[in-house]
Amino acid sequence: MSSEGKFIVQRRFRLAKDSGEAGGDPVTWAELADHPVVVVLGEPGAGKSTELEREAERTGGAFLSIREFLLPVGQEAWSGPLFLDGLDEVRASGGDRFSVLRQVVRKLVDLDRPQVRLSCRAADWFGELDRGDLAQAYSADEIRIVEIQPLRDKDIERSSRRPASVNPLRF
Repeated sequence: MSSEGKFIVQRRFRLAKDSGEAGGDPVTWAELADHPVVVVLGEPGAGKSTELEREAERTGGAFLSIREFLLPVGQEAWSGPLFLDGLDEVRASGGDRFSVLRQVVRKLVDLDRPQVRLSCRAADWFGELDRGDLAQAYSADEIRIVEIQPLRDKDIERSSRRPASVNPLRF
């Protein structure tokens, strides 16, 4: 999906504290670009999937659902960072909720530890347990857990004054 003709708001994130709560100064994708692993947490409808898809497009990465990623086919077409969406959705579909991320990590190891961005609802992120699973493949300082921040009033105001060429139905 091309972003041509779309109004793009640069979303901001806050680094998660050990408790899983967000804190510190807001950061952008540019400030997270060099980190091998970024996990984006947020509430339902906060824009996690949209952000991952947009950033995959911008960086030439591959945007996949966790379900797609875990299929045994298709990996030869992946290039650039992997943007893996919906850890919470796979966990909610039944089975062992803890094994899903372990399966993802095993596949990332098989792919020689590529740069990866994951999304998950904040309520379905298992904190240090999930961080520990990621640490089986990536060192602790390579992993960033962030929470997507709500749109700021000035972002909303700016979007309401969008250029006439922007289709509001595609925003």
